[in-house]
Amino acid sequence: MFVYAILKNEFSNKWVDCNFSMPGGDSNAIKSIAAKRINQADSFGNRGFDIKAPLMHLTSGELVELVTSDTYWPKFKAYFKGNKES
Repeated sequence: MFVYAILKNEFSNKWVDCNFSMPGGDSNAIKSIAAKRINQADSFGNRGFDIKAPLMHLTSGELVELVTSDTYWPKFKAYFKGNKES
């Protein structure tokens, strides 16, 4: 919810277009990652209910990379006592 609130406040409805990349990986938008994982989950057919929130399809590592990326860190740094290099 924290990441969603910050991104929604900063980028309005375009928050799902925010791009970030994992070390050694390609840059992807939140909505692209979520769509890929939703399709994978649909093909397995083992979910009891649909998860609609795109951020719920990101891993904790991806969320950390998003928050600490050079692009988005300025939006988040006020909420952390330390700096991202620590």
